[in-house]
Amino acid sequence: MKFMNQFGAALLAAVLLCGCGPDAPPQGTLSGSVTINGKVYDGPLDLIVMSMKTGEGGSTAIQSDGTFTFDKPFVTGEYTVYVAPSSPPEAEQQAVSVKIDKSIPDEYWNESSPIKINIKEGENNVKIKIPQ
Repeated sequence: MKFMNQFGAALLAAVLLCGCGPDAPPQGTLSGSVTINGKVYDGPLDLIVMSMKTGEGGSTAIQSDGTFTFDKPFVTGEYTVYVAPSSPPEAEQQAVSVKIDKSIPDEYWNESSPIKINIKEGENNVKIKIPQ
C-alpha cells in the first residue's frame, strides 16, 4: 500500500509538472516591401534584420517587385534593418565576387544602419524606405 501511495504521488507530480516551464516568447512574422530613393530596386539584394538586444536575426531575398517575406517568425522587439548583395545560387560551392551598388549609401550595408523596425506579435507588414 505504501508503494501505491508513493507511486500515485509521483504520478500526480509528473502530471502537474508537464505543463510547467517558461512560455515561448511572443513572436511575429515579417513581410513587406523595400524602396530605394522611392523606387523598386531590381538588382539582386538581400534584406537582413538583426536584434541588437538578443542577436536574433535573419535574411531573405528582395524580389524583383521589391517585396520580401521571411520564412520564420521572430521574437518581438526592435530590429535593425540593412541590405547585402545577393550571391547567385551557383555560388554555394565556390567563392564568387559580389558587387556593392554605390547608389545605396554605405550606412545601409551593415548593422549600424539607422533603419529600425519594431516586430510585434502576429503579422507584420512593413515598408522599408532607403534614401539615396
